[in-house]
Amino acid sequence: MALTNERIDFLNVSIDGSLPEIIQYTKFVIVLFILSYLMFQKKRKKFICWFVLFFVMLLDDAFSLHESSGKYLAITLDIQPFMGLRSVDYGELLYAFAAGIIILPLMSYCYIFGDKTFKKSFLDLSLLLIVLLFFGIFIDMLHSYFSDIYPLGGIFGLLEDGGEMIALSLIAWYLLFIAISTNNRQVYLHSPLLGMQK
Repeated sequence: MALTNERIDFLNVSIDGSLPEIIQYTKFVIVLFILSYLMFQKKRKKFICWFVLFFVMLLDDAFSLHESSGKYLAITLDIQPFMGLRSVDYGELLYAFAAGIIILPLMSYCYIFGDKTFKKSFLDLSLLLIVLLFFGIFIDMLHSYFSDIYPLGGIFGLLEDGGEMIALSLIAWYLLFIAISTNNRQVYLHSPLLGMQK
């Protein structure tokens, strides 16, 4: 069948080691490069929190840390399958929650002590991060729930990985926009969404 063709699998967004996954890793590296530029060339040190966050996300994605940690937590805590989700799914959710709790103090510190411009960019990046996490966590759970049901399993798998790719592309674009922008009166994403002034 065509679906088992190795050349087709190489283009499959849901397959480990595929071309889309390699492109996703490349975008993570681009994001980290731009953040490094902002920190060291633009002297905007508070972006360190976002650098740490995306670096951890890259490591997690590249080494499947959430999967291995999810399995470990599921076994250690004796988590049972519930409501159609596997025990490992709940383990992955616990891992994601714990990771968020660990990095939250750094994110909060950078936001509280950042200048006005940084805080506005922080809110924009937070909105884009929510989009990324929506696909990476919520749609991932739906993918797991419907994984054995055709064609919903494939549809949610495509939505999960495709949505993550689009969201990370938007984050890379936004950071590039910050890096090259010389307009201090730029319009921020959160302004129309949250009803705030630019």
